[in-house]
Parts: sequence; C-alpha cells; structure tokens
Amino acid sequence: GIFLSIIRTAKANQLDPGKYLTFLFERIPNLEVLTADALDQCLPWAEEVQQLCRATYTFDKQ
Repeated sequence: GIFLSIIRTAKANQLDPGKYLTFLFERIPNLEVLTADALDQCLPWAEEVQQLCRATYTFDKQ
C-alpha cells in the first residue's frame, strides 16, 4: 500500500527509506498549516529532504 509506495519512491530518489519515513513522521504532524507548499517540501526530491535523508549506500535495481 502507501508505505511500500513511499519506500520505493525514496529508493528511486536515492534516499534512505528509514530516514525518509522518520522525516515524514516528524515533519508532517508538526506543520502549522497543512498546505500544498508545505507538503511539497516533504517530497523526496525537495532539497532539504535530499540533504537530510540521502542514502549512504546503493540500491539493487528491481
């Protein structure tokens, strides 16, 4: 379901899925206002996400 989609999207964007899920679980509930712009900053290709959640290993292609 949704978690598998998030994990695969994280991998496709060279993110560590665990770090990315932690980022989402910490960030989204603490947003003052849930807006499209705020959620855009949580997407795997957002600059801050790339800096904080980048994988330090490579993934096998599946």
